[in-house]
Amino acid sequence: MRWLILIFLFDCCLLGADPRAISVHPFVGQRGTTFTATVRGSNLKEARAVVVDGAGVRMVVEGLGKESSPARDTVKIRVETGAETKAGPYSFRMVTASGVSNALAYGPKTRSI
Repeated sequence: MRWLILIFLFDCCLLGADPRAISVHPFVGQRGTTFTATVRGSNLKEARAVVVDGAGVRMVVEGLGKESSPARDTVKIRVETGAETKAGPYSFRMVTASGVSNALAYGPKTRSI
């Protein structure tokens, strides 16, 4: 039992906690556009890539946001969607030096008339 506690403390304190994404704003955008979005969460300071499930959506880390604090991190990402990208939710995860975050959803929408 002592070994389990020591392993848990080592993992939490020395290695750091896993990255956790809480929200993205905006979470929807027009197809065929490029814009900047903000991902909020914890342990995202060392974000270096974004993995997106699905074709037609590309996301790139641009850097830390201005709102980062010891308790919460914000990361600016560039979101690019093709004009032919299907509308609907696409999940994505932040890749950091500490690991890969949980998934959040982004959804390109059709242009309004």
